[in-house]
Amino acid sequence: MTFRQYQVELGKRIQKARWLLGWSQLTAAEKADLDYRYYRRLEAGKVNPRLETLYHLAHALNRRASELIDVEPAPRGSVPLAEATAEPPPTGRPPKQRRRR
Repeated sequence: MTFRQYQVELGKRIQKARWLLGWSQLTAAEKADLDYRYYRRLEAGKVNPRLETLYHLAHALNRRASELIDVEPAPRGSVPLAEATAEPPPTGRPPKQRRRR
């Protein structure tokens, strides 16, 4: 999936969430405190929204931001991050090597 396709799919998700609420684009833009023209372009997949914008938009649409942006299938065999367990990498600097004389 190209980035452009990703933007279009994101716009479709936003549009679907709005439709589920029965809102117009103007209502959704007002609820998310966004300019109507910007919101229209967002749904059309023509702009790349900031994370903060997605956060506020998702809450206005009564959704999680992850629902809006998760438009791509996970790579085969990968574990979703929410379910993954991992140990943190070692911290600090590696011990200094002694010079041999």
